[in-house]
Amino acid sequence: AAIDIEMPPSSKWLSKLTGRNRSTEGVRSHDEWEYFKENVTRFQGGGSGEADNYSGIRWSDFATSWNHWVDSLHHSKQTVTYKSSSHLQEAYKSMKRRAIQQATLRSHTPALRELHVAHTNRTTAATFLPEFAQPETPGVAQPFADAMEIGDQQAPDYDGDSEQVPENNNADAPQPRKRTNKLHRCRKCGKEYAHEDWRKFHQLTTRIVDGRKLRDNNSKVWETCTVPEELYEDGFPCLDTTKRLPKRKRR
Repeated sequence: AAIDIEMPPSSKWLSKLTGRNRSTEGVRSHDEWEYFKENVTRFQGGGSGEADNYSGIRWSDFATSWNHWVDSLHHSKQTVTYKSSSHLQEAYKSMKRRAIQQATLRSHTPALRELHVAHTNRTTAATFLPEFAQPETPGVAQPFADAMEIGDQQAPDYDGDSEQVPENNNADAPQPRKRTNKLHRCRKCGKEYAHEDWRKFHQLTTRIVDGRKLRDNNSKVWETCTVPEELYEDGFPCLDTTKRLPKRKRR
C-alpha cells in the first residue's frame, strides 16, 4: 500500500502514475547528500544515454541505481526521494560550486569583511587622509587682452597697400605701431569710400538679387567718384589696376 507522504500535487500525480510512494525531487536531505558523495565516483566514465552526453559520469546509470536504493528503503528514511539524471547532475554542479567557494572565497571572507568595514567607516578612513596630498586650488587662465579686443573688431579689408612690418628682435628698439582696421580706398581720390565722410561722394550702382540689394560687380568705385580734385590724396588718381595704391600717410 502507498504511504501517505506529504507531497505537492504534481508529485502525487507522478507517484500514482509510476506506482511509487515517494516523490521525485532534487538532492536535499542529509541522507541524500551522504549517499550521493559516497556513490558518485562509482559511475565515472562515459555513458550512452542522452543525459550522459559531454559528461564523464554515467548519470542515467546513477539514477537507476539511486532509485533501486530508494525502493529498498521501504518505510525508512522518509526524506529520501527518487531522482532523475538531471537531478543528480544539478547536485554534482552544486557540490563543485561549493567546493570552489570553500577553497577560494570563503577562506578569505572574514578578512574581506574587515577590509570592507575599514574602508567604509569614516572614523577608520580618517587615519588614511594625511597620506594623500592636499589638492591645490586650480588657476583660471585669462585670454590675452589685445586678442580679445581684436576678436571683437571687424576684420580689416585688404586694399593691396598694407605696410610690411619689419621683424625686430631687439627688445630696446621702439615697437611698431599696432595695425588698425582700414577701409578700401577709391583709386581716383584716394579716400576711404565707405567712410561716413566720403560715402556721399561715391554712389555705387546696385542690383536686386532674390529681394536683396547687392553691389554691381561690374561697376567701379572711381567711375562714380565726385570728390573735388583739390581734396585728392597725394599720388592719386591711380586708375591702373595692375599697380599698387600709394602708401597711406601717417596721421
